[in-house]
Amino acid sequence: METLEVGSDVGVVALGGNLLVNLLLSSALNQLWSLVNTQQIIVLTPLFLIQLPGNASVFFKELMRIAAFDIIELNDQLDWFFGLEPTEPINSNFEAIGFESVYLLHNLGTLLIAYFFYPFMCLVQKLCAYLGRWSKRCREWSDALKRRLYYGSLIRLIFEGYSLTTLCCIINIMHRSWEDPSRVFMTLIAFFFLALVILFPTVFAWYLKSNYIRLQSDHYELKYGDFYVDLALN
Repeated sequence: METLEVGSDVGVVALGGNLLVNLLLSSALNQLWSLVNTQQIIVLTPLFLIQLPGNASVFFKELMRIAAFDIIELNDQLDWFFGLEPTEPINSNFEAIGFESVYLLHNLGTLLIAYFFYPFMCLVQKLCAYLGRWSKRCREWSDALKRRLYYGSLIRLIFEGYSLTTLCCIINIMHRSWEDPSRVFMTLIAFFFLALVILFPTVFAWYLKSNYIRLQSDHYELKYGDFYVDLALN
């Protein structure tokens, strides 16, 4: 058990280090993302109606920390800030892979930081772009943030957590409660995130289709051409 926990901690630290290097150097690290995609598929297999031995449950729970980018433990801070009462897991299989609560914010883990940090940094980038009309330094900051926010690893991290976020939203909504203000707030947050999960691909698909004609522009194709690969929009 101790060896498994040490191995999990090493894996989480390695993942966090790779993500940090990726953010700083804006490198692709496609092999890392492919590994995470595979792990997310594997780690959800205990949700099938199967009986898991104890050692397998511990293994999947620790593996989930890596697949879900759960680098920092936030549950105690969230409980204190929102006044949340702990909840029981849905069943032992959900508990086995780390879904020990029905609250969306608990199950998101470190992804929660990315979801709140990203919009804030987008606002900072827009502010720098506005101030860049008069300041060369602000214009440079705006360009650097734009490359990392819209074409770099941070948006890729959010994309990779899409399926897990959807599952966390469904868990919270299926076990929603209107008994006390804190649980009502968690339910509303879950509905809000689920709306974003549904709207994002819808709006993005509409944008791609409505701007398909712009692929004739070399500048547009260079920036967005990869999104049209294997899409039948004619």
